[in-house]
Amino acid sequence: MNRLSLVQTAAAIIAAAVTPVPQKQPPNLVLNGSLEQGTNSPLGWDMLPTDGSIRWVRSGGNPGGCIVFTMSRSVAEGPGMLYYSDFFPVTSGRKYVFSVDIKTDGPVPRPFVKGYALAPDVHGKIERRPFYQRQSPFSATDEWQTFTMTFTPKVIPAYRGRYDIQWARVMLYAYLNPGKIYFDNVSVRESPPEDDVPSPDGE
Repeated sequence: MNRLSLVQTAAAIIAAAVTPVPQKQPPNLVLNGSLEQGTNSPLGWDMLPTDGSIRWVRSGGNPGGCIVFTMSRSVAEGPGMLYYSDFFPVTSGRKYVFSVDIKTDGPVPRPFVKGYALAPDVHGKIERRPFYQRQSPFSATDEWQTFTMTFTPKVIPAYRGRYDIQWARVMLYAYLNPGKIYFDNVSVRESPPEDDVPSPDGE
């Protein structure tokens, strides 16, 4: 082997040694977060209302299917509009990353992640009840954008030690202005240790 070949071989070995190995992305905990699967309603999400205010369209997303809210002024300025994913498992106190693609021609997006624990209702029936929520601070435009925040599900201090968050749901939500708003590519993934995506209030 000549001198040039030795130098090239050594350089290749050094480059291989310092090149970071790509880390496998944690799985998406939201079933059908891409909104591509389903029949009359998207798989893994609530049934759609019959009045057409919330629609699942097969094209126009980022790309493919997406959820579209069509909001009147009375709804936008009143209760707003919401749409839930199915429950998915989470671990209390563990950090997660929530991500969603949004575009809007008026309505303001404020999607939530809500956490649930097994607890008795007012009649003593044990069921999944909400003990945690994190609201997003996203400001969307009429172009598709990806928004991300971290969250750490845990019950409020008064209930710690009695209940643990075991499940969560994404609640797509918009309000304030009438018009149409689009949601696509919804994901919740366990956060890698080095993740530093800011959360609205640090939790």
